[in-house]
Order: sequence, then structure tokens, then C-alpha cells
Amino acid sequence: MVLGIFRCALPASLPASLAHLLYPTNPTPRVSNMATTGATPGSFTACSHDGAEMEDGFVAIERVKQMLGSGSHSLVVFLDYDGTLSPIVTDPKAAFLPEKTKVTLQRLAGLVPTVVISGRAKETVRNFVQIDDIIYAGSHGFKLDGTAQFQHDLEVGLDHKDILTAGFSRLEKAVADVCGAQLEWNDLCFTVHYRCVGEGEQESVINRVRKIVEEEFCVGKWEGGTPGKAVGLEVRGGKMVLEVRPSIDWNKGMCVSWVLEKMDAALKKENKMSISLYIGDDVTDEDAFQELKCKYGGLSFGILVAKDGGKGLGRKTNANFVLDSPVAVESFLAALADTL
Repeated sequence: MVLGIFRCALPASLPASLAHLLYPTNPTPRVSNMATTGATPGSFTACSHDGAEMEDGFVAIERVKQMLGSGSHSLVVFLDYDGTLSPIVTDPKAAFLPEKTKVTLQRLAGLVPTVVISGRAKETVRNFVQIDDIIYAGSHGFKLDGTAQFQHDLEVGLDHKDILTAGFSRLEKAVADVCGAQLEWNDLCFTVHYRCVGEGEQESVINRVRKIVEEEFCVGKWEGGTPGKAVGLEVRGGKMVLEVRPSIDWNKGMCVSWVLEKMDAALKKENKMSISLYIGDDVTDEDAFQELKCKYGGLSFGILVAKDGGKGLGRKTNANFVLDSPVAVESFLAALADTL
């Protein structure tokens, strides 16, 4: 028998009889691990939370199957878009969903609640995917539209629209002289793409963007703000991008948790609770991996998309499983659908 061990609190609604279905986890947070080892981003081989190598993502399917077999769980699948469902491309407007993946995703969404959560504007990712049964969350989880089955909408940070608009305009002018730099408006955040910028200029773009946001748009610095109302922007890095978003306590992980709370409230009537599976490839997906690990422990599965098992990833990860490409993600989702 395997005992279920959680990093944080054991979910109050978890029946004691289900403990044998949960898998052990290490109670030491990765942040503490970095602090005690002196590790710095870029100086390690990607590993799971407790320092062990991540398991192959397909292992998670059997574990999900066992948990669903108890009859007391319902699966919810969360998926990032760029680099997870769709391969990374040089032109952000050309990040089309492969047809094979679309067919698989449509089948999966007909079986279990499926959420696509992206840094893109919600409508942009909806237009890429074009599947009605899916719940779409855009702007890194700041905005979400429900479906006929999940009748809940979410919008966080709307009071930051003016400062976002001003920041976008300011930075668009600031990088206008840099060949290859692009800005993408994502409704409640925006992205500075520098993938196509020459290597010799990339650091300059990064420093320029960070400096402008810090000096002109962080909380208390923006001259266009409403007196007495604290609004601001912050910058987060990603795969050849800088994400500029409201400086408020919200992210993909908190959006995922919000969805699961709504799902569990409905499932409680059936004496069930959700288990979640999240697949993502970038820095902002770590918010979701961390939230799920800490809040849901063995009731969640975080799967990182990274080449070579995550070796050379350049950052720590809170995922326990790994798939090496969007092609592998499609194969995984097809195999998962076959078990449901």
C-alpha cells in the first residue's frame, strides 16, 4: 500500500479510503532546495521537486487510470498552447494547431473537461484551436470564458487596461528601431517577442524593456494613474519573450485553482472530487505546477514539455513528469483518451 503524502494540507474532502491511490511527494519546496544548494537558473540539469529525474509523462496515464477506477474522481485536463499543443514558431501569428492534435483534442474534450490556458488573448487562442467544448483562458489566466457545461466566467485585472495600453504604446516605440522585435497585445497583458532579433541585440532589448517598465510603469510610478489607486506592471521572462502584465497576485496557477474549486463544488454532490493534469513548457506554467503540487499534491500531475527529459532546461521546475515535444503531447493525449 502506498500512502498519500501532501506538501501542504490534505484536501479536507478527501475520503480516507482513497489514500492508497495517492503517490508520495517530497515536502521540501523547490524554492528552498535552490536556496540551500546555492543553485542558480541555468546551472543544473532539470529535475523533479525532490531532486530526482522526472518520470516519463506516459507513466502518469496509468496512475490517472487507477485513480479514476475508484469511482470517486473526475479528471480535468489543463493545457498550455504555444510549445505544448503547437510548436514554437518564429512568427507568433503562424502558431497553428496541427490537424492531428486538433482531432485528438476534440476527442479528449468530449470525454473530460479540458482547459486551454495561454498567455495569448483568449480569443486568439480560441481562433487557433476552434473547438467549442473547450474552456479557454487567456492572458495567463486573467480572463476565462465558460462553456455550456462549465458556466463560469473570470476576468482579473480589468482596472489595469489603461496602464497596459500606455505601456504597450511606450514599449512599441522603444523597440521600433530593433529589427525583429515584435509586440503582441493579449488583452490583459502583452508580449515582447525577440526571437527574431539578432543575438547581439537581444540583451539590449531585454534590458530596455525591463528598465522602462521598472522606471515608468511599476506600482506608484505611472503618471496616468488614478490618484490613490495603486496600479502597475511587471515583466516576466519566457522562451525568447518578455511578458508584461498587471502587477497583481494572479497567475496561471491561481486560475487553475479557481477552476478546480468550481469543479469540486459541483462534484461534491456526487461524492467525487477532481484530479488534475497540467501540461506546459514555459516559465509561466511553473506557477500552475507549483500551485497544483502545494494545494492538491497527489491529486495532480504536472507534465513539463522539454527536450531530452528537460536536461539543459535552464531553470528549476515543479513538474514531476516530462514529454519531449508537442508531437509527444499529442500522442500522450491520444493515449489518455483511449483509457477514458
